[in-house]
Amino acid sequence: MRVGLSMFGTTYAMGLHPRSGRSPLTPGQLLDQAENCGLRGVELPPYLLEGADLSAIAKRARRSDMYITIASGGYDPSKLSEIFDLSVKLGAATVRTVVGGAKIGGDRREMAGKWKPFLQNVLSGLEAATRMAEEKGVVLAVENHQDLASEELIWLCERIASPHFGITLDTGNPLATAEVPVDFAEKILPYIKHVHLKDYRCFLSSEGYRLV
Repeated sequence: MRVGLSMFGTTYAMGLHPRSGRSPLTPGQLLDQAENCGLRGVELPPYLLEGADLSAIAKRARRSDMYITIASGGYDPSKLSEIFDLSVKLGAATVRTVVGGAKIGGDRREMAGKWKPFLQNVLSGLEAATRMAEEKGVVLAVENHQDLASEELIWLCERIASPHFGITLDTGNPLATAEVPVDFAEKILPYIKHVHLKDYRCFLSSEGYRLV
């Protein structure tokens, strides 16, 4: 198992948070930091690669035998196809995406009466995107981004039925869909392609519980 460094794990330190007062790390700096910590790879968003020397970044990663994962978003196959092309140039084997539809915290109230049609659109988009991923030798892994529950993720995987499609398990996010993280992980285990290790503390509130 290769453990890496995600830019979204420490958004202040990485310069991603607007209140951090820092410029975002470059891909090269992120690779250096991961290697200095004894880690084996990185996950970064595609906008940090704009204007960058992709061949130099890929060479830097290969030199240290480090993987690169692209943290994208959405289910539009045309946009994901562009990310797949970027991944091929970088030698990145996995593209993580999120589908949304619910607010952070699992709040679907604004989607009342619209959730099932939304999931059908997600399925159509991800099916088309997976066909492109197969052609380009890339894996597409949808995250449980405090939106989709385990049964919905499994439904997507069963319908798409491709080794080039699976799940990015965020170990903290099952709490937002009121699921026990270990049980959640065991249910989706056959489809896991990528993992975000994260911890939360739960506090009771007037609306249920809060995650910190």
